[in-house]
Amino acid sequence: MSHRGPSGFGLVALPFERSAGPDTGVRHAPRILLDELARHDTFDFELGCDPIAGHPRRILTPHDEHLVDPIIQQTVAATTVNELLLQRMFVLCIGGEHTISLGPLLAASSHGDIGVVQLDSRANLRGRIGEPVYERETIMMRISEMGIPTLTAGIRRLHAEEAAFIHQHRLKTVSAEDIGASTNWYALVDRMPARIYLTVDMSYFDNGPSWEDTVSFLDYLFMRRQVVACDITEIPTGPDDGVALRTALRLLVRLTGLGMQAFPASR
Repeated sequence: MSHRGPSGFGLVALPFERSAGPDTGVRHAPRILLDELARHDTFDFELGCDPIAGHPRRILTPHDEHLVDPIIQQTVAATTVNELLLQRMFVLCIGGEHTISLGPLLAASSHGDIGVVQLDSRANLRGRIGEPVYERETIMMRISEMGIPTLTAGIRRLHAEEAAFIHQHRLKTVSAEDIGASTNWYALVDRMPARIYLTVDMSYFDNGPSWEDTVSFLDYLFMRRQVVACDITEIPTGPDDGVALRTALRLLVRLTGLGMQAFPASR
């Protein structure tokens, strides 16, 4: 099966922060990253191109940092992302806390069956099915109750109830150690739906898999599946978080480059 590549890419700033607490500063990350993107050379030597300057793009900020209602945030984000998807654009959202994933995912799922791949140090499966709780620790529980297949890679912190839920529902997971130590996760990627929404929590990189191992994972994912949209969330913005911000910027450029490549020809 062949697919046309994207017509361009859209960057959607979602500076939503409610459950993450008042002092994390993740709501400032979209503004900081977009400013950095405008000031820095975005040529990716490993890809051999400049994904940002080399393609048509739209940069949208559908709401400001003062929005605190998660349901309104989801609706606004879903509407914005859907507009870009209808234009056949690859979409990358910049959070904000991890709950920003729900709106873009709802938009992506309205265009056909989809799976979610999460890169995170946590499983984010706290709470119970059916509870209307929108916190970063519950994001994958909310997605699971939607019946969407998931794969979480990079887990290093797991609560007992999360482990039980994973076992009961046979959820796909890859530990942080296995990302670099083996290729057993290839089969897990290959069992995911053809269309993928990718969500990355920056805690994934805190003493987690290396950049090289992560890129290997992403290369395989984008090669084998059609990643239609993604997000980067929980980006710290404090005075000592320069490394995290640079990594987030590097990841943004890399994901844009991978997303702008032609969709996989066969599976």
